Amino acid sequence: SLHAAEPLLLAAVIGLSAAISGVVVGGFSPLQLFLPAFLMPLVTGAAGVLAPVWLSPTRADQHLAGRAVLNRWAGVRAMLFMSAGVLTFLGYQGAMLPALLALFWFKAVFVIWLWRR
Repeated sequence: SLHAAEPLLLAAVIGLSAAISGVVVGGFSPLQLFLPAFLMPLVTGAAGVLAPVWLSPTRADQHLAGRAVLNRWAGVRAMLFMSAGVLTFLGYQGAMLPALLALFWFKAVFVIWLWRR
């Protein structure tokens, strides 16, 4: 589904394999591909799933509602993270911009969600 954590976690798995292969093939430091292609999608995907549970551990209805809000358009954010990894692999200077856009987008959604709780 486009609005779930699965696309972000899939992007993290693909990003981890790309980061490992980028180091093995050579020419990349581990952080160049590790941050935008693995760590950022993993953290935002996990935060979208776990934050509602941490903030209200006994309210299952709020867990589902929180996940629905925090993971809305997660597939698009996953594509932005993956594009940052691909652009880094191709050697573009501004390769981190899609990842930063996705990260700030999630941060804005997260802050608004916290504010409205």
